[in-house]
Amino acid sequence: MISEKMLELGKKRSLIREIFEYGKKRGLEIGADKVFDFSIGNPNV
Repeated sequence: MISEKMLELGKKRSLIREIFEYGKKRGLEIGADKVFDFSIGNPNV
């Protein structure tokens, strides 16, 4: 059984997820090569 607290945390959208999805959207709009993905560490900029 999953605790109510964990269930509620799973239902909320996180800020990190919002930023990730925004980056993917911008990549489609302006080109993925123009959007840096810092989620994989320090990219070579």
